[in-house]
Amino acid sequence: MVYRNHHEGKCMFAARLLTLSLLVAGLLTAQLSAQTWLDEQGKSIAASEPQLTLQPDSEQAAIQVGTTDNAGLWLNAIAGKKLAKSNYFTNRYTLDQSIDLNKTSYQVTVDKVQTASDEFKRTVIMFNSSDTTACGVAIYSDQTGDLVRLDTKGQFKVRKSIKFKLPATFTFVKEKDEVEIYLNDQQISGKLTFPYEADAKKGGFISVDMQMRRVVGNGMATSITHGPASKPQAKVSVTPPTDSLANPNFKPVHRVRTLTLPVDNGNARPKVTFDSTSDSHFEIEWSGYITLRGRFGEKSKTYAKYPADQILKRHGDQIQIQLTQLGPFCFVRFNEQLLGMVPCDATDVTIAPTSVKVNDTGWQAVGLTQRHQVDRQQAIPKVAMQNVLGWLPPDTFLPSLINATHDFPVTPPVDNVHRDVRLMHETGWNVAAVDFTFFADYRVVRQYHMLREWLNATADEKLDDFYICPFLEVGTYSKQAQKSKDKINKEGRVEVDASFTAHAMIYLMEQYANHPNWLKFQGRPVFGIYRVNHNDPAYWLEVRDILAAYGWDPFIFGDLGSIQTAIYGTFDYDEWRPYGKTIDAIYTFSASLLEVSLDLPPKFRECFAPLKNPPVIGATVRPGYLSARPYNKNWISHRGTEIVVKSWEKALQYDPAFIHATTWNDYNEATQFANSFSLSTSQLEIGKYYLNQYFNKPPLQGKTNEPHAILSYFKVSHGNEPVRFRVLSLPTSQGAKKGQWQITLTDDQGKQLATATSDTRDLTQVDTWLWQWDGKVTKKQTRTVKVKLQFIGEKARKTYHHIPDIAMIDGNMYGDELYYLVPLHKLASADKSVTIQVNGVTDGVAKHESLVDLKLQVHGADPEKTHVSVAGNSNLVRFAGTLKEEGAWRVPSFGYHGVDITEGSILNASTMVDVRQDDWAEGNNYYIAQAQFDDGTVAWSPTVYALPEYAAEDVSAQWVFSPRYKQDATKFIDRTQRQMPLDAAPSNGKVDYVLLPGQLDVMHLNGRQRFYTELTALPVGPMAMEVVFRPDVVNREQILCVQRGSQATLIIDTQGYLVARRLPQERVHPNPSVEVRSRQPLKANELYQVIVVYDGSQLKLYLNGQLESQAPCFGRRSTEMFVIGGPALPRSVIVDKDTISPALKTVIREIDGVHEKSFYKGLLVRLTLMSRPLSVDEVYTSFQRLASSRIWQ
Repeated sequence: MVYRNHHEGKCMFAARLLTLSLLVAGLLTAQLSAQTWLDEQGKSIAASEPQLTLQPDSEQAAIQVGTTDNAGLWLNAIAGKKLAKSNYFTNRYTLDQSIDLNKTSYQVTVDKVQTASDEFKRTVIMFNSSDTTACGVAIYSDQTGDLVRLDTKGQFKVRKSIKFKLPATFTFVKEKDEVEIYLNDQQISGKLTFPYEADAKKGGFISVDMQMRRVVGNGMATSITHGPASKPQAKVSVTPPTDSLANPNFKPVHRVRTLTLPVDNGNARPKVTFDSTSDSHFEIEWSGYITLRGRFGEKSKTYAKYPADQILKRHGDQIQIQLTQLGPFCFVRFNEQLLGMVPCDATDVTIAPTSVKVNDTGWQAVGLTQRHQVDRQQAIPKVAMQNVLGWLPPDTFLPSLINATHDFPVTPPVDNVHRDVRLMHETGWNVAAVDFTFFADYRVVRQYHMLREWLNATADEKLDDFYICPFLEVGTYSKQAQKSKDKINKEGRVEVDASFTAHAMIYLMEQYANHPNWLKFQGRPVFGIYRVNHNDPAYWLEVRDILAAYGWDPFIFGDLGSIQTAIYGTFDYDEWRPYGKTIDAIYTFSASLLEVSLDLPPKFRECFAPLKNPPVIGATVRPGYLSARPYNKNWISHRGTEIVVKSWEKALQYDPAFIHATTWNDYNEATQFANSFSLSTSQLEIGKYYLNQYFNKPPLQGKTNEPHAILSYFKVSHGNEPVRFRVLSLPTSQGAKKGQWQITLTDDQGKQLATATSDTRDLTQVDTWLWQWDGKVTKKQTRTVKVKLQFIGEKARKTYHHIPDIAMIDGNMYGDELYYLVPLHKLASADKSVTIQVNGVTDGVAKHESLVDLKLQVHGADPEKTHVSVAGNSNLVRFAGTLKEEGAWRVPSFGYHGVDITEGSILNASTMVDVRQDDWAEGNNYYIAQAQFDDGTVAWSPTVYALPEYAAEDVSAQWVFSPRYKQDATKFIDRTQRQMPLDAAPSNGKVDYVLLPGQLDVMHLNGRQRFYTELTALPVGPMAMEVVFRPDVVNREQILCVQRGSQATLIIDTQGYLVARRLPQERVHPNPSVEVRSRQPLKANELYQVIVVYDGSQLKLYLNGQLESQAPCFGRRSTEMFVIGGPALPRSVIVDKDTISPALKTVIREIDGVHEKSFYKGLLVRLTLMSRPLSVDEVYTSFQRLASSRIWQ
């Protein structure tokens, strides 16, 4: 058994959902002198009649084998052992007869196939030219198959998918040193290069392999004949017949129907319904939302739901709904908004209510004629394209640093992309490839809108030398899906097959291909495709067939890539060459950034050179693939500027037809070129230098007698680890020609840690000075390492300002493993700067109790023209915007295209309240700001750490009632090491949140809600409890928190006074508790901080930092259920909803001293339980910190 490579087995069969049984019977009649068939042990197989009927299922493996009267072979696998899903086994039978293809061709005819189930099964018929190499066909029961090859490494590879009709004759023919395969009289192997390596004396041999996986039951019967043959004489074709590639049931359909109707401002919900012949129907309705929904029997699917006012406000009092039928799909557009691509051959259309006046054009057919002019003799111009990723849907709309780190662009997320278009154009790029990841039905909608926005922005900027093309990430279309009878399932999900891909491309072209800024080569609209080899060449041939049927012939850039190219920089020429027949341009989108992948362009040229019309070859420039995720691998680090420079120089060395960049704004993997917090414009500065060479433009001009340089280094240090500093200098016509660099590192107190001076560097060429600091320092010695840099030139000396600090963190924290890339020639002068205040501190260490007030200020520049961004733990907390744009703080965790950057009223200050994990729970919390001034210069602020006020052992529990600290819909996270979750009572229902000043969302309890926690949450001895709250009303009894046994009870009484209670060790009834109360009643809708302190002998109540009252109290209490927002009830009542018994009411009223319905109504911001009492000074400091916060305003 030779096909034992289980890794290959996974690659071949993973998409087939294989559970199979196999019956193979072979009748092989030949004119050879010997007809002996051998099994795997080399034993001759006895003659018997073929059994072409299926046997009952069996628990045991049972394989019958024999030969017929005319010496043919038959195999019958009636059952087998169930194997692991990822494995398969092969039974091999060989014809004991050498075959010399130098003397005669050899053919095998499949004349009968029987099947009893849809389970996987296949028989592989191979011509073995040596002991290690073979080629042949794998056949299936549905008269489909694959051309296959066994290479010199014993790896089994699929070359091409085929279809055939019975009887089907496969002929092996030797041409020069290769084996060609014919199906009947048509050559199907093309130039797949099956080498003929047969021994001159032994020749080759024929084998029949039965391959099975998870074998249970019965499946297939096949009848085969074979014998010598002459070479077929029919005309040779380099591709399989068209009808073997395209869907034979495909019929091109293109028609359009437009409905125009007035906007209905009444109470009715207008609805347009269109039906399908498959008994499904689709509805478009609008009132508050515009919704597209499909109904499939009892099931439904929502394809789109948009706020109506966002779409209707731009179009006055008219609504236009356009239905475009392309093949099996209907594209639904509402005004300019594409709602969906639905699986429907739309028929009848109805509108409700019937009183609505509608202008209906009816279905209008679109002629299937050539849609554009094509001139294949036209030369293809050089282009440099950036891939642009669409903003991904957010996990949350709230800024938070507790997520995995990501490096975001500092440009704001706006509805238009004018700024990006201008920036690309100014830095030498001339094409944006617009990409929305993973092409699927709902993502076609996003692709459509992104394409529209980028085309419109380019036209608005009047850039007649800048172009846009759509870039599609087409998923793998499995053979199982190919064999399914219904490619569109009953729930309305669209299978991403060739028909889907082609019709989506057609719709995009029908809408926008005539736009002057859509990139065109040879008159053909250009598409980019990620990983074309996710699907086999037949897939793309079918796509081409469908496109041609509608009159389209686009130019396609195709990315080819694999693990092999990433690790070794190599690929299988035979496997990839067929893609050159369907794809016009080839390159590799990206790899692991091992340097071997930079040498692919010449290998591509060599691979595709034998083709009559080889594709043009491009090169990819990669800025580096250091993922910002915590599990990134160092071996794919971009090493500051090292990888991007090597990538550029290799690309230009190979003189590519085009240059592709990966990517402009990849938010998840930090490979972007775009202006970002970490990189600023450094990648663009480097790119512009090399693009000038690529397009034969004049060199960079530069600043007189100053270097044009980028400094790169790690953003964080884990302590006691080396840090490399790299200065990359780019030559300019006006800049310095030679000079020295001097780096000085200091701690956060200004004490020098290290210094180094370079030798004299030649700056008339690309130059890199590398210095490695031993990094023998930890965060206990300094929280930051300050970086100072000087250039000592022949004619001038320059000191650089505003270089970002290296943040010191510990080895247990996942920090941002990215680099700073600082464009030294764009750093601002000393008189301009930006500061970020963290709880009032602008450099060094600030203290916090969970809430961190951030305040930005710009100095020496116009704040209305300065864009400022903020990162915390290297995560973006604020998009770049002027300080009046308060909405810039609303950064979601993974980016979002539709965030509004709203204006505030403060001109030169911008604030936000962040919620921090304490140092003992999350690691090291720090903040840094970056400013982009109106003159194009940039500056980073000093780094400020936010560390907890209290030691870890001092805090028993703390809950911040912000949705970002909800573990799920029913639970708040305890921010301390003890991890005491706060659970919602099942009866709570939906909890609402209110946005306070400083962009902080906090919980609002509605007077019927409560939360509870474990019995052990409270300390048993001396303690302190803090609550930050804002009551809605103060004219009735309300429980802020209560603990059975009254250790930590805090209420608002019926007169509005704030009352804290605790049971002493000695007590009498009635009124057993010690009480302390506020001097004055509370006021509704005012924010308060209350701190209750118990030191073992005194109970004290502080309100807004002032002592209100105190009383003697002695004794410890047991810890029982602690409840927030309502009375303390047993778990059986809160969770299991048991009734409150009369006895329990008595306990609540007599022991707890409250009513069982005294729920709190108002805001809760924070509740903290301390395991020690706070001093008077600590209470005052805590309130002052809170009172200076933005939320207190």
